Amino acid sequence: MTGGCLAEVGHEVVCTDNDAGRMAMLEAGRVPIYEPHLEAILAAARRAGRLTFTRHAGEAVRAGDAIFICVGTPPRQTGEADLSAIDNVARMIATEARSPKLVIEK
Repeated sequence: MTGGCLAEVGHEVVCTDNDAGRMAMLEAGRVPIYEPHLEAILAAARRAGRLTFTRHAGEAVRAGDAIFICVGTPPRQTGEADLSAIDNVARMIATEARSPKLVIEK
């Protein structure tokens, strides 16, 4: 959703996900979540050439100036949020970045 909305207002966006099934759906123009009008927003952004998808996260990191981390933080048994996915993505960004990046955790 974040990528689609940013592309809709004119930004060039590259989206990636480690879930191959989700990526296949998005590449086929289908949206894996319900959000009113999102499918049309994504389709328009793709037609305009402002929204692309890649299965190579490092490629997306190297191409971007600003990187949004949009991952799940499910609760642990203690009730605290499990932040391991954020940590993993942050480490990957640090490894793959070849220039300064603005990293936004959503």
